[in-house]
Amino acid sequence: MTFLEWLREIGITFFGAPCTGKTTAAENLAVNYLRDYQGAPLMVVRDVGQMMRDIHAEDPTRFAQLSSGELVDSGEILALVDSIVARARREGQGIIFTGQPRKPEEAEYFLQRSYVNVVFYLHAPEKLLIKRALKRDRPDDNSLAKIRNRIRVYKEETKPILRFFEDQGLRIKKIDATRSREEVDRMVMNHLIEEYQRTIRAIAS
Repeated sequence: MTFLEWLREIGITFFGAPCTGKTTAAENLAVNYLRDYQGAPLMVVRDVGQMMRDIHAEDPTRFAQLSSGELVDSGEILALVDSIVARARREGQGIIFTGQPRKPEEAEYFLQRSYVNVVFYLHAPEKLLIKRALKRDRPDDNSLAKIRNRIRVYKEETKPILRFFEDQGLRIKKIDATRSREEVDRMVMNHLIEEYQRTIRAIAS
């Protein structure tokens, strides 16, 4: 199995609190590194949270819930995830998720269906995350209270999923999100190559 073939079969997730740069790191990886010999993308990046906000943009109550940081019904999330994966596989692409899964039952679902094989955990001090959030022009970042609530929900309900992943045998690559974009990109790519080599050794043994 070549590196390119492996990429088309796996799922990656970028995990971390709001404003750690998950989507930026994922997009940099997909656009700058993960392309075939003709330049076609090998993996597609999907921010499920943003997709949900786009779907419910015309429903003020639902949009407010999605923007608050509170966790929403797993059934709707996983149905969307299934459709994302099915389309990517039809097109011969791997998947890069950002900020997913967010609940224990979602994490179990992802693993059962091999939706995630590689996990990147971006971390940074809370003060820096708040500073970054206040600079963004997003409905879910337009007040300090909203930002702190999103970080609280992440710490209490989503971050524990990292331990679950580790218990299930996934290696978590921790990345200091205060580093430059170039350094983060380099660490991400190096770890991805390491995971590929580890997979090949396991197949050969």
